[in-house]
Amino acid sequence: MKCREELAQIVMAIFYKVDPYDVKMLTGEFGKVFKNTCVGKTKSKEDIKRWRHALGKVATIAGLYHSSKWDNEAAMIERITTDVSNELIRSAPSSDFNSLVGIRTHKKKMEPFLGLKSRIGKSTIARFLFGEYSHKFQLSVFMDNIKRRYPNFCHDEYSTKLQLQKDFLSQIINHEDIKIHHLGVARKRQIKRQESTCCS
Repeated sequence: MKCREELAQIVMAIFYKVDPYDVKMLTGEFGKVFKNTCVGKTKSKEDIKRWRHALGKVATIAGLYHSSKWDNEAAMIERITTDVSNELIRSAPSSDFNSLVGIRTHKKKMEPFLGLKSRIGKSTIARFLFGEYSHKFQLSVFMDNIKRRYPNFCHDEYSTKLQLQKDFLSQIINHEDIKIHHLGVARKRQIKRQESTCCS
């Protein structure tokens, strides 16, 4: 947790047959083990206090990796390995824009305005910016709370992506009964729209 706070390293907490609540409140079987660990140790009260504080924070980043939320352990393990792989890919530095002279300077100028360390949530900032600038685009849609709206993403990723694309297109073209049969529909519609705009 110290590395997470001081070095911005990623922590992915996995709760296997352990309730995050017991980890946070140090109750249940986990709480008993913790107390037994502390008893008779030469560790100072300050160390134990730090342990308690760290465990409390760990419990708040439980996310999807709580075994009681999964019916299939193999599916949970597959999701974890996929997410770890994705995080490693995202953390790899990009060299796509190295040829653009001065791009790093622009990035540094933009960072203070992104409010990444602000107490105001990133979704709130994104919604505000959408409200301010969406009128400048011919078509626009704001989709938030993706994880809450699609809780079964981890169990059936393809079907969830279809539903997400359907909701996206429904809002874009203001048509509720739209049917999506594959994931390339949104892209194909965009290309057709560009072609019709060019030809008109």
